[in-house]
Amino acid sequence: MRINLLPLEERKARPKGVRLEFLAVLIGIVLLVSVTGLAWMEGHNVATLDRELQDAVVYRMGLQRQREQVDLLQNEVNSLQQKQERYQKVFSIADSGFQVDTLTHIHLSSSPRLWLERLEFNDGQTQVAGYTFQLPAITEFLFELEEGKIDTSVRRLVQDPNSGLTTFVVNDPGR
Repeated sequence: MRINLLPLEERKARPKGVRLEFLAVLIGIVLLVSVTGLAWMEGHNVATLDRELQDAVVYRMGLQRQREQVDLLQNEVNSLQQKQERYQKVFSIADSGFQVDTLTHIHLSSSPRLWLERLEFNDGQTQVAGYTFQLPAITEFLFELEEGKIDTSVRRLVQDPNSGLTTFVVNDPGR
């Protein structure tokens, strides 16, 4: 038990309200708790955004791999389209009167002493150019073509006096 022996005038008055120090400490604690809470929430938001960024980077890398695969496939498609165009040109030549049996017969008619250099097929006409060191090989070649029912005419026959090489051009006027 406490007994206050001071006269009433000298005694400390009881506080009638809230002290200023108490309010300052209370505000400080409230601010500390709120700042700590906001910092924790922002840290959580940063972690969430970091995960989303990592997911986006992984997704982007996947898309880049897919793009590379699509580019490879596109290049292959372009290559196949070019091949298709070349084949269509070959078929259009075949449709324009080119005879496969004519080509086969020309190839089979050539002898080892005769080198065919160029074959041209234009509007049903065939032109064969080549060279040889022996003139009888040209005669044999023409004879073999006529046996295969390919009418021929010699368009050009030139012999080099220095080397003895004879170049020739033979035409088939077509059917």
